[in-house]
Amino acid sequence: MKKILVVDDERNIQNILKEVLTDEGYSVTTTGTGKGCIGAVSKEFYDAIILDVKLPDIDGISIIKNIKEVSGESEIVVISGHATIEMAVEAIKRGAYDFIKKPLSLEKVRIVLRHALEMHSFRKEKQNWDKEIEERYRMVGDSNGVREVKVLIEKVAPLDSKVLIMGESGVGKELVAYAIHKKSNRKNAPFIKVNCAAIPTELVESELFGYEKGAFTGAVGKKIGKFESADKGSILLDEIGDMDLATQSKVLRLIETGEVIPLGSAKSLSIDVRIIASTNRNIEDEVKKGNFREDLFFRLNVFPLKVPPLRERKNDVPLLVNYFVNDVVSKSAIGHKEFSKEAVNVLMNYDFPGNVRELRNIVERLLILKEGEEIKEGDVKSLLTDIGSGKETSLLHQPYRDAKRNFEKLYIEEKLKENDWNVSKTAKELGIERPNLYRKMRELKIGQKE
Repeated sequence: MKKILVVDDERNIQNILKEVLTDEGYSVTTTGTGKGCIGAVSKEFYDAIILDVKLPDIDGISIIKNIKEVSGESEIVVISGHATIEMAVEAIKRGAYDFIKKPLSLEKVRIVLRHALEMHSFRKEKQNWDKEIEERYRMVGDSNGVREVKVLIEKVAPLDSKVLIMGESGVGKELVAYAIHKKSNRKNAPFIKVNCAAIPTELVESELFGYEKGAFTGAVGKKIGKFESADKGSILLDEIGDMDLATQSKVLRLIETGEVIPLGSAKSLSIDVRIIASTNRNIEDEVKKGNFREDLFFRLNVFPLKVPPLRERKNDVPLLVNYFVNDVVSKSAIGHKEFSKEAVNVLMNYDFPGNVRELRNIVERLLILKEGEEIKEGDVKSLLTDIGSGKETSLLHQPYRDAKRNFEKLYIEEKLKENDWNVSKTAKELGIERPNLYRKMRELKIGQKE
């Protein structure tokens, strides 16, 4: 039941509002002074406060600030028989939701109060949502590598410069991009992410730039593009190395002109957006191969930022395990579980080709599959053995791009082992040229182990 505090020195108004609002299903408390109001909000929380301007001891407008300091989430509706526009503006500036003139219309009081409470609920939901977003994007780790990344984020975030985030798949490039956005002057504007690898090539342009109704077959209405949605904010072009050349040229044009032209439109739109790009590819190599525009690379590579793989920051593994355990347990019906010290040590000795994303998958699967309150050393070893053996079950729990890459690496490694690491013989069996196999081995970091 929502709690309402009515503050008015007229007993008749107190009684009428209490009767009407009680009938509406609210719990109503009344007081006739400013001190009584401050005392009431100090003892318990009220969802909304109906506050008269003219009180016998304190001016109603002047105590809005005091109320907000004690009970910041309460919605305040100011009422007055001597209202002026200046008074109403001042009340809103100080934090009131609305201003109603006397004599009171009870219907208007009901409507304004309902809207105020809806706003209160919306704000609470937004706060919870914001906390959830912040937690989801929290950068966990205290290794030298993570500290260096955080220092660079602090330096570049306020500058509005373009940033190119590089790193293997699953290292947390999106978290870095979000941290840059939240520490920038654009933090209250949208943060839009576009996964260039996940959108079919023929749809990338319409996703980024939007389209007008009738621009192509199936365009039954207007669509706002990602760049326009990110106006005044930041856009993350994730895995930009997978973007086709035609779209690259249009992104370059947008950077140069600050304008975007939706498909099917002859009119350009001015866009103010900070571009952050990320990739798990070596873009300089892609430029040499002709797969990526050199001029776009130079435009994006204003501030390069490299995120280290998890194998280079093993000290972060215990912190990440603890974070993932708490996150998974809090969002599911899984009871409280912990990883033993020995189990964590096993994870610290694993190289994590899928990086932090793979660690989360492993933690979540162990929490689901294993009975009891403790994940033991043997549980982790068993699962890692399955992953190392290349069983389909492990691949099915990975994102498509990771699964494809890991399967390709495993397949080539097994073929090389069968041929005693004879590259020429393996290339012949695979039906590819030897230089291409060498290139694949370098790309997938395949090498004969001692």
